[in-house]
Amino acid sequence: MHWLVYTLVVITGGVGIHAFSKLAKPYIDPIYTFLLAGGVFFAISIVTFLMVGGREHIAQTPTKGIVFALCAGVATAVANLGVFLMYKAGAPMSVAMPITRTSTAVLAVLLGFFLFAEKLTFVNLTGVAFAVAAIVLIAR
Repeated sequence: MHWLVYTLVVITGGVGIHAFSKLAKPYIDPIYTFLLAGGVFFAISIVTFLMVGGREHIAQTPTKGIVFALCAGVATAVANLGVFLMYKAGAPMSVAMPITRTSTAVLAVLLGFFLFAEKLTFVNLTGVAFAVAAIVLIAR
């Protein structure tokens, strides 16, 4: 399957975490929401792992891969906790979500360029400039 199809999954999940976190805010403490969401994430991860035959690859996984995967888990937890706390603090979804998602996109482009030596074209840089302008306008 083409990678762009998976971007729709990421977009759907990203909108979902913001919308459901905001909806949960009046009813449940964000730390409890964080715990419940993490439990669901863990359960889905286990089921997915078992469905795709991940057990076969455990012994073959290099330590460096495991360390990077654990770091990704920490980053995911930090980002999700930040979302729950952001809405507890009263952030409007119409402002907070575009700022967090657009900022993440800009930083990902820069990370891709500097860390992974990915090519940036004039059009890409123009897009980054528009994204930064959008962040400034949304934050006002």
